[in-house]
Amino acid sequence: MKTAPVDDDGRFGRLALILPNGERVSISEALTIGTAEDVDVRIDDPSISRRHCVVEPRDEQVVVRDLGSTNGTQVNGVRVPFADLKPSTVITLGMTRIRVVMDTKIDAEIIGESPAMIKLRADITRLAGIFLPTLILGETGTGKELVARALHDQSGRRGSFVAVNCGSVPKELVESELFGHERGAFTGANARRAGLFQEADGGTLFLDEIGELPLALQTRLLRVLESGMVRPVGATREEHVQVRIIAATHVNLDRAVADGKFRRDLLYRLNAAVIHTPALRTRRTDIALLVDRLLQDEAAQGHRCQLSDEAMTALLHHAWPGNVRELKNVVKRAAAMGGSTLYPHDLKLGSTVLTGGDDTVTIAGQTMEQIVKEVLSRTVRRCHGNQRAASVELAMPRSTLNDKLRRYGIDLPANVRPKQRV
Repeated sequence: MKTAPVDDDGRFGRLALILPNGERVSISEALTIGTAEDVDVRIDDPSISRRHCVVEPRDEQVVVRDLGSTNGTQVNGVRVPFADLKPSTVITLGMTRIRVVMDTKIDAEIIGESPAMIKLRADITRLAGIFLPTLILGETGTGKELVARALHDQSGRRGSFVAVNCGSVPKELVESELFGHERGAFTGANARRAGLFQEADGGTLFLDEIGELPLALQTRLLRVLESGMVRPVGATREEHVQVRIIAATHVNLDRAVADGKFRRDLLYRLNAAVIHTPALRTRRTDIALLVDRLLQDEAAQGHRCQLSDEAMTALLHHAWPGNVRELKNVVKRAAAMGGSTLYPHDLKLGSTVLTGGDDTVTIAGQTMEQIVKEVLSRTVRRCHGNQRAASVELAMPRSTLNDKLRRYGIDLPANVRPKQRV
């Protein structure tokens, strides 16, 4: 038996079944479903036969075949003896609904067995095949882009997944970046250039930090959502695109609307579907699972180590303001710098907000804004203007660091200032 090949992004590969309890079952071989004790997938539903149906991979497709069940097998609401399965297909057996999704690498990275993570995976499965704008809400470092990629991969859409951080693109270039431009549309536009909407045609456009999008462009984005039409800068005609919009933010958009910084009608369009990514401190039972995966990844890179009981206890009691991204940085740094067994001092979880020197900051008598600006300034200076190194040390995305440097007016050394795209 064969299944469709998996490419480097984990897309167009094997399918999986999502059971009513949220459990995922990969379809790597024939699976008999029913209520009998010896079936591959047992479901406790009196309206299901002992051996109700079988799901199996055949060449380049996956099929479901009814096994003479009493109440029949339905695929997308139609009773069938035999049918091909595709992502977002719903199989109904008696009173039980089973969803078919892509068994992707991206989804495998959404790790956790806490109730919050089970709900998150269920939300992704439920919304993946629905062509609705989706808003992902959560703190920095909770994996919002990972969720967006899982939504795209499980949807089975053949177009590309394109991501952009709305706060990292210079405001004067955002319009061209999103919608493209014609040759000669502005100084430096020496050739026609497709925008991100055109690149994502037939797929998904992920707008991270949507709250940073300028008001004027919020109006244009609203029109695209309503009509599916985009007009490149300098063009006289609009172009039709079929793009699913997934947006994300860690800010309170309701408050931004009240402050006049975000359009209410755009918010209503974007939150047609909403997914919340849980903070790590609310799902501490998942920390051990995350650490196990991270240590496996580090072992593959030649950094083989294990955590002492004391180190694990320290991880479990840490506040994790940077969430999973902070945990990854802590484990990666400790694995690279520590020995074969990691102890609490290898994790470097203690506060560095003390006094004196470029490695510490005095907090007494300062506002939060002053403290944040000082931490950013000293970290960038200590890293000699290397934003990549500074972003790792601060446990924040490089795009977020760029945004904060601009917001607080922190200049980089002239020889390391990033070039602006035209």
